[in-house]
Amino acid sequence: MQKRKYQSYCIFYILRRFCYGYVEDVEISDNSPLSAISVNCFQYGGMEHVKIGNGVKTLNQGCFANCGSLKTAEIGSGVTYISSHVFWDCPSMESCKIHALNPPTLYNTNAFSINNTCKIYVHAASLYKYKRASNWNNLTERIYPF
Repeated sequence: MQKRKYQSYCIFYILRRFCYGYVEDVEISDNSPLSAISVNCFQYGGMEHVKIGNGVKTLNQGCFANCGSLKTAEIGSGVTYISSHVFWDCPSMESCKIHALNPPTLYNTNAFSINNTCKIYVHAASLYKYKRASNWNNLTERIYPF
C-alpha cells in the first residue's frame, strides 16, 4: 500500500478530534469529500505548511491551534466559516492566503490571535469586502491583496 501525505480522498473517513497531532505538512486536495476539519484536529501539529482544498467549507475551533512551526496556510475558495482559535498560538505563522471571494463568516477575531500576527492575503477584488465584513473589520491592518 502506498503512503500518502494527507492528500487522500479517504481522509474524510478518518478525521476526528486530535487525529493527526504531531504531523508534518497538511494538504487536503480539491477533490477530497472532506467538508469540515474537526475541532482541535491538527492541534499541536509539527507542520510548517497547510493547504486546504476548495471543497472544505468549515474550519472548526482550534483545528490548527498551538502549531508552533506553522509558517503558511492556504485556504481554498469553498470555505464559508472559520471558527474561533483556528490559528491560535501559531507564533511562526507568516501568512494565510484565503481564496474565497466572499469573506467566510469569522466567529471572532481570536481565530488569528495570541502570538499570531500573520498577514492575511485575499483576492484584490475582495479586499474591500473583507475589510468591511463582521469581525474581519477588526483585522484590517493585517489584510492585504494578492
